[in-house]
Formats: sequence, structure tokens, C-alpha cells
Amino acid sequence: MNQETGNEGRIPTLHVVADTIPQAHYRAMKAVWQHGLAIRTEYDRKDAKGAYIDPPSRDARVLIEVQNPFGEPRFPPLSFCEIGTYIAEIMGINLTYYRVLAFGVSSFYAGVGGALMAHYTGFVSAEAFDLLLSINFLAMAIIGGLGSVMGSIMGAAFILMLPEVMQSIVRFIQGLGIGQGAAFTEGLAYMKEMAIGLAIVLFLVFEPDGLAARWRKIKAYWKLYPFSY
Repeated sequence: MNQETGNEGRIPTLHVVADTIPQAHYRAMKAVWQHGLAIRTEYDRKDAKGAYIDPPSRDARVLIEVQNPFGEPRFPPLSFCEIGTYIAEIMGINLTYYRVLAFGVSSFYAGVGGALMAHYTGFVSAEAFDLLLSINFLAMAIIGGLGSVMGSIMGAAFILMLPEVMQSIVRFIQGLGIGQGAAFTEGLAYMKEMAIGLAIVLFLVFEPDGLAARWRKIKAYWKLYPFSY
């Protein structure tokens, strides 16, 4: 890292060189914290004697140079298509080609999954693929998070565990002897379906990016700690 400083009290200009984009992001934050200009704001807390409790904020201009922006453990064109259409077009990526490619690859894996299921069950029946199963697949994608293998796994685990949890709750309520009427008992039978719909709505409102995005945020927080802000 090279550092160019002006007069005393001026904001320094830092030059950060890294191999990949995540590495550049981390080095830039670290460089600002170590070599940035210390500034105080009205939001810094003070003790009874007037001394500052919080460390000073840091400010700097950072020039980031990435040696290999495609050096990621993911397929670069698909990664940029996932980030945004505008960025992918700037990078000269054929969006139509890679979207069709992604659809074809996903269809291939879906076909392999169906073949394995048919081999395991010994027969294939259209009655097994009802509307509730389609809703479960949709819920897995929404809750887990789109565009992530980890999201698919987390979404599937969540949807598979949710009915078992709801069944335990139903048994607990029935064990308490609350509402022994036929209508109440019949309503409890649909709690699993209602729970899936409620989970979809809650994730769309409060966590639209799914569990995978939340997991990435948690990992990034601890990876950059104590510079996680």
C-alpha cells in the first residue's frame, strides 16, 4: 500500500493493491483505519470529565487497484449477471446466452433429481406432485435465497423442519386440553400449511434475500471484526 499525504490535517490519499475484489475491500478498510485522518463528530460519546469514550472516526481517499477482478471461486460471467444487468453489460457479457445457459443447467439437474426420485420410489405418479409440493419448492427458494447453493440447502432444511415443529406445537396444544371441539381440531390440521404461507410472507417482508444473505452478513461481520461497521 502506498500513501500520499498532503498538509497536516488534510485527508490522505491511499493506494490499495489486491488480487481480488473481497481482498481489496478488506485492505481498503484496514488502510483507512490505520492511516486515515482522525476526525471527531458530534456523535462521539464523552465521559463525565469530557474525555472521548469512542475511538475517532477515520477518513481517507482510497484508490483501489484489483489485479484479478475475476479471481473468485465462482463462474465470473454468471456472478456479474447475478450482481446486476447494468454491470454485466458494461463487462461485455452476453446476458441472453448466460441466462439460457443457467436455465439449461438448472433444468438438467432437476431432471437428474427426478430420475433419482423415480429410481428410489420405484414408480412415478402425477398425484404425488400436487399444489402443496409446488408451494414448498417456491418457499424453499424464497426462504433460502435465490442464486445460492447454500440458500437452496438452508431453504430445504427450513421447509422440511417447519412441519415437524408445527406438529409438535399441535400436539402440545392438544395435550393442554385447549379447544376440544371438532372445528378446533380440524383447524389445527391446517397449521402446517398456514405456517409455510406465513413464513413466505415474513421472509418477503423482513428478509427478502433469504437465509443465505443473512448468513453471508454474519460471516462478513465476524470476518471484518472489529472493523465490521
